Amino acid sequence: MIYRFQLLSPDELKRIQYKFEGCTHWNSGKVQLNGESVENGQVKSNKFIDQHSSEYNYCIEIVNKALQKSNRFKTTYAMKDITQPMLTEYEVGGHYDLHIDSVEINNLRTDHSMTLFLNEPSEYEGGELVLNLSDVEYRVKEPAGMLVIYPTGLLHEVTEVTSGYRRVAIMWSQSLIDDYLLRAQVIDLGRAIGNVTHWCNKNNVDAKTTQNLLVPLEQVRNNFLREYGSFK
Repeated sequence: MIYRFQLLSPDELKRIQYKFEGCTHWNSGKVQLNGESVENGQVKSNKFIDQHSSEYNYCIEIVNKALQKSNRFKTTYAMKDITQPMLTEYEVGGHYDLHIDSVEINNLRTDHSMTLFLNEPSEYEGGELVLNLSDVEYRVKEPAGMLVIYPTGLLHEVTEVTSGYRRVAIMWSQSLIDDYLLRAQVIDLGRAIGNVTHWCNKNNVDAKTTQNLLVPLEQVRNNFLREYGSFK
């Protein structure tokens, strides 16, 4: 399953862009080869803001606060833990060939890969995130502030940037649910609860009726998490 929702506001994006523009602390993107992290420009050509820099700390505080404030992120997607984001830029010629993300990153089992788009699609040509689901390709190029969540096990690539620059934050997370199929059902049920809540609010449904609609759905989801969730 592939999910997306708006995470960052225009003001938050503007503040992050300002730090990208003035950043002088960059590292080259690396790939895993024979168990080692090495530079290989033929496979991967991008750069990321050094995680010890003041620019990184400033931007990450904005992203982390947005994640903490997002009820949708916290309650719908059943995340157990998440890696610190990598702030990445692809310049002209930048790309990342077809690959699969590691099973474990920073001692965390990776169930979800996440791409947070930090600049508008109109600011660059190419640079599409291409997700391969069986025989179907999904080409993803979202508006700034949009977070895309997809299973880490998918083959994927970033096509070559031919003009402008592509800026994204990349994260991985471990789910509360170990089983892939059950995980998808819990997420879909959480999304359904969110949709019902939104519909009730939009149509001015009274609080008691809304509660009566939501409680049975929340009961099923909570019991799924209680039975199959890994909280330790």
